[in-house]
Amino acid sequence: MSGNLNLDSQGLIWGKWKINDKLWVLTNRWANFCYLIIGEEKAALLDTGCGEGNIREVAESITSLPVIPVLTHGHWDHSGGVFWWDQCYCMENSKEDFYVDATESIINPWEEKMPPDFKWNIIQEGDVLDLGGRHLEVFSMTAHAKSGLALLDRENKLLFTGDEIDPGQVLLLNRPELGWEEQIRLQMSDMEKLLKRESEYDCLYSAHNGIQLSKDYVRDYHTLCRMLLE
Repeated sequence: MSGNLNLDSQGLIWGKWKINDKLWVLTNRWANFCYLIIGEEKAALLDTGCGEGNIREVAESITSLPVIPVLTHGHWDHSGGVFWWDQCYCMENSKEDFYVDATESIINPWEEKMPPDFKWNIIQEGDVLDLGGRHLEVFSMTAHAKSGLALLDRENKLLFTGDEIDPGQVLLLNRPELGWEEQIRLQMSDMEKLLKRESEYDCLYSAHNGIQLSKDYVRDYHTLCRMLLE
């Protein structure tokens, strides 16, 4: 590592792309897409990556507003850098979900870096995060992770989907306590929930494998779930 916490021997860990003045994507060589959503009073950073590099430093280089981390779910590749703050906003079970598929080499340094009084602010479906002139409505999305959520940016008609909708993979079976059929039924139910609101968003932003997706993916995922169950 160099003296800059965002550089390693191969170059920049965290890069930043400007979608528009109020929306940026931060990416660690395409492993994650973390979205900086900027309101008039504060900004939300949607996910914090795997823990490499100082993602807070990158986010705060873009805006002078307070930046609050919000997790699409608790898996380690989304909550791995949350220790740069003293709190986050997330769904129930986010802390527990960090340990799903995480090895000791991931868990041990994360636990060492986490502030002892770190606050997990629990949000739930129907809650609205007010950034000042920009409101993010919370949807529970539990097929991929118990702690999963999607966020609807009402003013800008954008839907942030985390890992629940991903153009490079469909449903990763990350709920070992459930059978595959129940997970597919959960995703089908999640897609039905989003389809009821499809007039309120124009495109999707997922956490991996590409940004600004067609909202057709919601209907396609629902169709795929139905066909698999049939």
